[in-house]
Amino acid sequence: MAVSHLMLIYGAEPYLIDKEIERVRARLSRDSGSEAELVFIDADELSLQQLLAQLDFSPLFAVERVVVIHRPSWLYKTRRKSRKAEQLAEGVAAFLSEPIPGQVVIFTAEEDVSSHPLMKKLGKAVQKVACVRPNPQGLEVWVRELAAAMNQPLAPQAARLLADSGQDMYYLQRLMEKLSLQKSPDTVTEQDVVEELDQQADTNVFKLTDALINRRGREALTAYYRLLRQGGQPAFFMYMIIRQFVLLGKVKHCSQEGMPQDEIAKITGARDFAVRKLASAAGKYSWAELKRCFELFLEAEIQLKSSSRDNKIVMEVLIIEVCGQGRA
Repeated sequence: MAVSHLMLIYGAEPYLIDKEIERVRARLSRDSGSEAELVFIDADELSLQQLLAQLDFSPLFAVERVVVIHRPSWLYKTRRKSRKAEQLAEGVAAFLSEPIPGQVVIFTAEEDVSSHPLMKKLGKAVQKVACVRPNPQGLEVWVRELAAAMNQPLAPQAARLLADSGQDMYYLQRLMEKLSLQKSPDTVTEQDVVEELDQQADTNVFKLTDALINRRGREALTAYYRLLRQGGQPAFFMYMIIRQFVLLGKVKHCSQEGMPQDEIAKITGARDFAVRKLASAAGKYSWAELKRCFELFLEAEIQLKSSSRDNKIVMEVLIIEVCGQGRA
């Protein structure tokens, strides 16, 4: 398919937008037989005259170019109309109404801005491309492909944890590169990923799991709401909560068998300080209560994956019910 001279590429994932831009550039280079130049313009810092001057293009030596107008603020709705934004839209639309040979102009945005006056004036000349973040299953496939491209063995649980982390794709790519440098040629394990995520203040769910295990309901909800504000995903919280409660059950069993904590740490793969904290919390649960917790986890996970209920509310109810265990 031929490359349109005008494009709108939008979505919340900068990684996917950049990949689409690179595909456009590669296709233009292939069609023209020469390497297309890539130019990024920060339109918010330019006047209309300065912007049009940068868009004006006279190809020399048959050189093609892709111009990216990166997320201009005047493409978004504002509470009050800006005369400058209106002038920009009118001027840019008039300038771009006729194709410039050898040039592709791409607008990027976080959302579909087709209703903006500029896009309406440009009409059908604009080719729209939506860059949609994959669902967790698709993201897990992408993570595995990323690891394979690095020749880095990756445990299935580690791939799932990365996919459920809620982090953007550029972050995941950088993290995989870091883990590959640290671990290659050994397999990246679930614990390797947990330790890296634990070092990131914005992705630390251990305050939530610690409060939940110790049945501190208010503290658990506070940690949960904070993680949501930071962009965390309920599916990732669920994964980490189940993981910690499985570890709690193992520590409880080993403690009842009379094993010393250093031996429990070796068996479970947990750190010494984590074993001490879990051993202390384990005494607050009977086996019946722990079994009930896992029943609640199962119910919540089914709702997260297949129900029309709000995932945030599902997690709120789960936290309240777990923390309410044993208080009747």
